[in-house]
Amino acid sequence: MASRNKRILIGCAVGCGAMIVLGIGLAVAFGLWIASPGELLEPQRLLGADTTGYVEWTLRLEDPGTEGFARRLIEAIQNIPLEGAEEMPEWVSGWLTQRQNKEAQKDILKMFPLVAAWTLQPGKTPEKDLHLSSISVERFGHQLIFGDWVLGLVLSRSSGVEVERYREENVYRLPIDKETTVTLFIRDGHLFFTSNLDTARTAVDRLIEAGETRREPSELDRLFAETAGESLRGAVTNGRGEILRLWWSRNEEEPTDSDRELWRELRGVSLSGGLREDGSFAGTLRFHCPDADWARTHLEPLTLALQALPDVQELSLETKTGVVGNRIDVDLRVPDLTQLLSRISDPQKFRDGSRTIRIDL
Repeated sequence: MASRNKRILIGCAVGCGAMIVLGIGLAVAFGLWIASPGELLEPQRLLGADTTGYVEWTLRLEDPGTEGFARRLIEAIQNIPLEGAEEMPEWVSGWLTQRQNKEAQKDILKMFPLVAAWTLQPGKTPEKDLHLSSISVERFGHQLIFGDWVLGLVLSRSSGVEVERYREENVYRLPIDKETTVTLFIRDGHLFFTSNLDTARTAVDRLIEAGETRREPSELDRLFAETAGESLRGAVTNGRGEILRLWWSRNEEEPTDSDRELWRELRGVSLSGGLREDGSFAGTLRFHCPDADWARTHLEPLTLALQALPDVQELSLETKTGVVGNRIDVDLRVPDLTQLLSRISDPQKFRDGSRTIRIDL
C-alpha cells in the first residue's frame, strides 16, 4: 500500500513538474515571439482600380538618408539636459545621462524599418473622398497582434465603442467627441485608420485577396511610376477634383472661383523625395498641367496658393518653382529636420519669428 501511494506521489510530482516546465517553456516562447520582429507591410496591396491617390514612405537604416537622420535625431535627444542633474552628485548625473543616452539610441533605432502609407478612393458622392492611413513598424508587429487580441476583449465590453467582426478581423469605432469617430483595425501587426466602416472592409478585402486579382494600369499608376527610386513616393489623380479638396482640407479659407479653376484644371500631381544624410529633407512636387502655356500662366498663382497654406507657413521651407514642359515642378527642402521637429514640439520657439519660407520663381 505504501509503495502504491509512493508511486502516486511520484507520478503527481512528475506531472506537476512537467506542467511547470511546459508553462515556463510557453512563457519563454511567448516572450521570444512578442519580442521578435514581424513582417513589414507591402502597402501597394491596398491599391484598387478605383484608387485615386496613394503615398508611401519607407524608412530603412540601410538607406543612407534614413540612417543619417536617425543618428542626428539620436544626437539631438542625447543633447537634451537631464532634468534636475545640477542637484545630483556628478557621478550620479553622469551615470543617469549615460543610461538615458543608451535608452534613447535603442528607442530610436528600433523604430526602423517602418512604412507609412495613405490611399484615397471615391466616396458615395462626387464631392466625397475616403481616406485610409496605415503604419507598419517591423519591430512592433507581434506586439500589435497581441494588442489586437487584448483590445478585442476589452473594447467589446466597453460602452460607446463599436466592434465589428469582418472576415476574422476586429474593426473598432472609437468616439472622440460628439461629432468625430475614429475607425481602425489591426491586421498582421499593421495599424490602419479609415474614414468609415466601408473603407475598412474594402482594405481588409484587398489585404486578403492581394495577388488573386489583376487590374489594368491606371492614370494613378502612370503618375506613381515617375517617382521610382525615392523612399517617399506618391501620386494623386484629379478626375474628380481631388486636388482641390486636398488643398481645401489644409487651408483655413473657403476657396475662391480662381482657386477652383486653378486646382481643377490640373491633370494630377506626383510627389517624390526622402531624408538626406545631413539630416535634411528634399522632395519634388510635379503638377501636371493641361499644356505648357497653361503651366507658364499659372506658375505664380499656384506658387502663391501653396505659400498660403498654414502647414507650409510653419516650416522652415526652401522651395524652388519652375515650369518643365507641361509641368510645374516645386522642389522642396527642409535644411535640418531634427531641429524643425524640436521647434514644432515647443510652440514657444516660433514666437521669435524664426519661421522662414523662401519661394524662388
